[in-house]
Amino acid sequence: MVYVDLHIHTCSSDGAFSLEEIAKKAFEKDIKIIAITDHETVDGFVRMDIDRLSSDYNIKIIPGVELSTKYNNKKLDLLGYCIDFEDNRLKSLLGGIKKIREKNLARAVEELQKEGYTINFEDLKKVSHGGYISNISLFWVMIEKGYVDNIVKTEKETPVDNKLIAKKLNAAQNQFGLHSKYRLYDEEPYNVFELLELINRFGRIPVVAHPFAFKRDKKNAFENNCKEIEELIRNLRNYLGQEKPLGIEVFYPKHNEMQRKFLDSLAQKYRLFVTGGSDFHGNPESKLELGKIVDNNMLEAKEIEDFLRVIK
Repeated sequence: MVYVDLHIHTCSSDGAFSLEEIAKKAFEKDIKIIAITDHETVDGFVRMDIDRLSSDYNIKIIPGVELSTKYNNKKLDLLGYCIDFEDNRLKSLLGGIKKIREKNLARAVEELQKEGYTINFEDLKKVSHGGYISNISLFWVMIEKGYVDNIVKTEKETPVDNKLIAKKLNAAQNQFGLHSKYRLYDEEPYNVFELLELINRFGRIPVVAHPFAFKRDKKNAFENNCKEIEELIRNLRNYLGQEKPLGIEVFYPKHNEMQRKFLDSLAQKYRLFVTGGSDFHGNPESKLELGKIVDNNMLEAKEIEDFLRVIK
């Protein structure tokens, strides 16, 4: 059996491991095909490294990227595959996105300073992975400075207590995150249709990432989520037309069987390529494991063979 994982992050964005460390871990797990999809950067790719690592570990490495925007005022992520990471125009565009993200965070820091919090932008840089500064960076700073309310403390707390780390981050997000008055993502560089064009310009096959990942209202949540996801897919398909490729991440660790069946039905209805990945980061705050994609099991290549055939 051939195992795959098409959604992985390295330390070039908010992951914990380098590309080589990821390749080694994939080899140890007998994963034959991986895609690196760092957040809004391709800085982790070097052609020579990809060729060498592919040979050394007998693995196929697909260069990708994960891009964020909003749809109906809710966060949305798109994955792009077979990205031309050597194109300076793409690097310039991604650099512009980074500047806007950092400007948003700088605004949030200024608002916090006005309210008496002792924090500055340098604090965010110190806790960021590989120079990638995100809302998580802000949350960690607020946690470390003792500004986050309602954190459960325990005498058995250790640096790798993943459940406690998750509780801390959730508390910080509720207090200072997207739906707080600090509005970390007020300004989006591109809308979803512009991101489709960007991916098609510098790569192939835009894919809607983890469609059920972002929580909606709790009442009739599944039904409402399904309606919203189908509306999104219908609009993306109408924008692209019937011939241009579009994909959806059906296989994802947090998707249950009912959710996967619904997403697969959308794939059939709207002519979507089916993909899957773990969203592995490797840091303590993430519970996601490399290669563990379907009910804590590995994903076989045959489940997404149409997509793999196109990107060869």
